[in-house]
Amino acid sequence: MHAFSPAQAVVVGRLAGTAGPLWQDVGPAAIVSEFLTSAQYGVGFPAAALSGAALFGASGASSYQTYGAALGLGLSPALTAAEAANAILSRWLKRTNGAAAWSGSLLKIVPYGDQAMPGTTASGATVTYLPNVTLVYDLTDDDFPFADGEDPVRIARSDPCGVPNVQRVECSDRRHGYSSKRCSDGPTVARRARSTPRPRTGRRWPAKRAVPQKQIPHLFARCGMGR
Repeated sequence: MHAFSPAQAVVVGRLAGTAGPLWQDVGPAAIVSEFLTSAQYGVGFPAAALSGAALFGASGASSYQTYGAALGLGLSPALTAAEAANAILSRWLKRTNGAAAWSGSLLKIVPYGDQAMPGTTASGATVTYLPNVTLVYDLTDDDFPFADGEDPVRIARSDPCGVPNVQRVECSDRRHGYSSKRCSDGPTVARRARSTPRPRTGRRWPAKRAVPQKQIPHLFARCGMGR
């Protein structure tokens, strides 16, 4: 973890140098684990209540760590002001496409990625994220109550043809004193718009589409952050 000052001084945390596009950051899974469970500077969350299987995993796993490694995700957080712990955790998870969820007596950190993704670790090893896409429920129209003559499920969505054709991301540029930098990716959104069918009569479709996970490294590369 790093903290940058106007005097160009860099404070390097003990976990630094293990992740990220430039291999100077820390893997999100390690940060979350330390933040929650460290006896020295953590928030006092019991380690026994944190699912290690969901948080950590080797190549071929669906863990949060494997997902971050495959996509080259790394963070260098600096907690410089008082803030609710759940707000901090929610922010980190949102920025790394993950979520926290209780399963029984364990807290699981689960990535949203639903596609297999290969990547390379800081040591040069290959890692592959394999999502768990096993169906949990198989619902049909018969599983929902509805009135005669009405659809069991109604979805209110907008025409994808009206979606904005530029996806913008704002990030802090490490090479320029962590100044704010904005980049955009029009081609990705344009390709998705061309490949999305027009809505059927009587149906409304999404107003916005998220950039697919395989485009995340490409988008950061356009910001000058790719490896």
